[in-house]
Amino acid sequence: MTTDTTDTQTSGGSDAITDHVEQLWRAMLKRDHVAHDDNFADLGGDSLLLLAIMNELEETYDIELDVEEFVQNLTVSGMAALVAETRAR
Repeated sequence: MTTDTTDTQTSGGSDAITDHVEQLWRAMLKRDHVAHDDNFADLGGDSLLLLAIMNELEETYDIELDVEEFVQNLTVSGMAALVAETRAR
């Protein structure tokens, strides 16, 4: 699933990344609201959805995320921080 991205999402700071991760979660989990500290699995997320989100983030931000690190960050805030950190490397 490819989502529309804006220049703000791809070139913006961690707030833009957090907003993008939240949008992905809401779309993939079919939820109107997701808190930044909600756990992905607790909201019904499974491994296939998690990999789809990871793939979308890698494509959007032109990065490679480490799977082990990614699955240890199962909140919107955690995923956004990992994306920002990976982009800075």
